[in-house]
Amino acid sequence: MKTIVPNIPDAALDQHMAIMAMTGGGKSFTTRVIVERLLDADRRVCILDYTGVWYGLRSTADGKKAAYPIVIFGGEHADVPLNEAAGPTLAKIVAEGNRPCTIDLDGMTVGAQQRFATAFFEELYRLNSKPLHLVIEEADEFAPQHGAPGTERMMSAVARIFQRGRRKGFRAIAITQRPANLHKRVLTQCNSMIALRLVAPQDRKALGEWIKGHGDADEGQAVIDSLPKLKVGEGYVWAPEQGVLKRVQFPLIKTFDSMRAPVDGEANEPATWADIDLDAIRDEMATAIDEAAANDPKKLKAEIKRLQTELAKGAGIAPGAITEAEQRGLDRGRRLAHEFVAGKKVAPFVEKSREIFEDLISGLASEINVYLGTKVDSPLPATPAPNAAHRARPPEPARAAPAPAAEARAMPEGFKISDSRQRILDALYWFEGIGIKQADKVVLAFMADASSTSSVYANNLGAMRSAGLLDYPRPGEVILTDAGRDLARLDAPIQSLADLHDSIARRLTRPQARILNEAIDLYPNQISKADLAERVEASATSSVFANNLGRLRSMGLIDYPQPGRVVATDLLFPDGLD
Repeated sequence: MKTIVPNIPDAALDQHMAIMAMTGGGKSFTTRVIVERLLDADRRVCILDYTGVWYGLRSTADGKKAAYPIVIFGGEHADVPLNEAAGPTLAKIVAEGNRPCTIDLDGMTVGAQQRFATAFFEELYRLNSKPLHLVIEEADEFAPQHGAPGTERMMSAVARIFQRGRRKGFRAIAITQRPANLHKRVLTQCNSMIALRLVAPQDRKALGEWIKGHGDADEGQAVIDSLPKLKVGEGYVWAPEQGVLKRVQFPLIKTFDSMRAPVDGEANEPATWADIDLDAIRDEMATAIDEAAANDPKKLKAEIKRLQTELAKGAGIAPGAITEAEQRGLDRGRRLAHEFVAGKKVAPFVEKSREIFEDLISGLASEINVYLGTKVDSPLPATPAPNAAHRARPPEPARAAPAPAAEARAMPEGFKISDSRQRILDALYWFEGIGIKQADKVVLAFMADASSTSSVYANNLGAMRSAGLLDYPRPGEVILTDAGRDLARLDAPIQSLADLHDSIARRLTRPQARILNEAIDLYPNQISKADLAERVEASATSSVFANNLGRLRSMGLIDYPQPGRVVATDLLFPDGLD
């Protein structure tokens, strides 16, 4: 007999949903009822299991019969073990496969969980293109409103799925016992809501904020007032778009209750499990790992370096092996270039990547010509013209053939690229990537982790201008030269607004990041300083709050359009990113 979930329309399950209740209020139990319904309908389901309790889907309620053949990655009941480096590999399996699965992160440290989750969510967003019900247990741990430093990238990856993932097939369910701690970029994107017992005033207030944007305020207040009195498993189903608001008692689950705390002397384990094809899963994992390794630019460079070393020694390498190695390099370079160009507004980064691969492959081709006495050409295909809406820097002059390292650039005697100078070059190249060719000196200092008023910063700019690496097109602005651009590095291309905001947040203090995130969420609307202070749990009259606002304004990230009001600036929303 199939589980029937009362009053939740199919259309609501095809959108993002939030399920909230205090601990012991029945949120995981309720979500299990929904997941059973999805599995009965042969939907693609992936569960991020923060607490290690979803293995019960494999057995019936009495633990004596097989239930759903859901694959368990990681944790004590793993079909396939998991480590923190497996995020991209597992994302590929989930995105390209049809097997329902649960990913148990309970055995990892907090840091390992965050590293795994960041890579997993980023790669899953990139690869997924089919309807996928993504269930995130304890979602506030992955997308915290006020996360510890270092969690910003993970939060942005989750928020990106909720904000822009529907066109890629995502139907996400965020489960939380602390809705006040769940980032607003996630909670506000949930089209429907299930609220069970909630007692804490701040959590009910967070629900109230959701109601303001989605439902009727008067009806909402009645719901909020009744939440502390609800029984376990009792709650409200609210799907405004489908016209549903009803108080219900959720039915029992039909699978094993692995969420129940075991009593003394009891092992909460089913006797019979659903079988899965472990060999097929392991083959999929191995294939995904091999493909990831084959497309790793670092390994490509290592392979080229090895061949160059062998050639220099005059070793007897078969010509066919060298040709095959070169062809693999060409194929990977083409694939990477086309992947970046296709649908992504990152033309400057494509151009830089192309130059890097041209240098690598041309260098290898030269060595082969010397060794074999042949002519080997290795041009990359022309980069497709960027869309007119893209912001790309003007074409650069043709690059000359590589010169010996010692003669590559005419630098002033004694000039060195210190870490602080490298950060300035990198920051300028970062600005070019978002369409800003001429950077403000003050904002540039911020992005380069420097003080705009320090003599060290001023001296570094002057020294690099004398070295021909940058220039001042007008007072207060800095621009890269071709020579400076050649030395600049960019570890993570800015492919979206979420990437941009995350890159900026990492350079801010935690209070500053909280203020900026609120302004970003409201953009282009303004907010009063008093309301902003309340949102970030600060005193509107404190000098600390005022100083943080002043610092953000001096960096060009916020502005005061009217006395007492704050707005995020257009710098945070450049054309060509979404």
